[in-house]
Amino acid sequence: MKRTGYIDVARGISIVLVVMGHESGYFGSIPSASFHSMVSSTRLPLFFFLSGLFLMGDTSSCTHLRKRTKTILLPYLITLTAVWFLGKMWPLSANYDLVAIAYGAGNLLGWPWSPCWFLPHLWLASVLTHPAANTGVFRSASQLRRYVYCAAIAGAGVIVMGIRWTDVIPGFYFFTRNGLPLGLDLVLFTSAYMLLGAGLKARVLSLEPNIRLLMATAFICMVVISLFPGGGLDLNQRTILMPAATLALSLAGIYWVLGLAWLIDHEWSWAAEGARLIGQNSLYILMFHGYVYDSMMLSMDGMSYVYQKALASTSCILIPTGAGYVGKRMASWVHSG
Repeated sequence: MKRTGYIDVARGISIVLVVMGHESGYFGSIPSASFHSMVSSTRLPLFFFLSGLFLMGDTSSCTHLRKRTKTILLPYLITLTAVWFLGKMWPLSANYDLVAIAYGAGNLLGWPWSPCWFLPHLWLASVLTHPAANTGVFRSASQLRRYVYCAAIAGAGVIVMGIRWTDVIPGFYFFTRNGLPLGLDLVLFTSAYMLLGAGLKARVLSLEPNIRLLMATAFICMVVISLFPGGGLDLNQRTILMPAATLALSLAGIYWVLGLAWLIDHEWSWAAEGARLIGQNSLYILMFHGYVYDSMMLSMDGMSYVYQKALASTSCILIPTGAGYVGKRMASWVHSG
């Protein structure tokens, strides 16, 4: 139970980092470019790493496809289609069409729904990575060889991410700005983190953070950021600055978040419950935090800007979390009844 809870805490930290990155008010007052580099390099790789932890198992690819479609793709399609339909009658800021939903690109969906691009891509990456994680080659490989596989795939992913698709498909400017449908051009890069998570599952679930290693990792991060300033990652925009430094920072950030999550889960029970609840409802937070944030800012127009930002930033996490919790309880009650 503790182990599962600790993973949910890490997922909660991950979605909070994602929200912080989307709300410029969090970072706007922080002058440190190093902090920006660390967070932008960590937040989405961490999500894919955590999603990969349970890829390797006895579940068939067909069963995995059905499960992921039900838990990731259908909520995306139903929610954005409903928002698009209701947006014809109410001001829901649904500045997209059905083509944008099918394409699954953040630039086409537009704010506040652009973060939802992550869901169809997560579905695609998970479905495509599951067979690879369960091949005899990967399952029987030594830990070192698995690291080599993941590094090679990530390197190839960086190359593919930088391709100008108008040069490959002449006349299609659409692809230059939006990437391939469902983020197909990102799959190699993101699947590397999912495979890494799958390969490290046993170690992650039995983790006990090493203080010396955490300190050494922090020192290495400071050195990397000092030598290679300006790194960062934005998958939606297909941007990776200083790839080697960014990859190193992402791995260090993953280890740091796992260590912090373990500490919260084992030492700070008062905070663990809230963090787990946020992690368990990360899907709702991802989909609705932008709309909740904008709505709260608009409703508090005239209030002190500092209070506006504080309340809106808190609400865009707590309201979707509460809605998700209530929805799950009601579904459970209906199912049991």
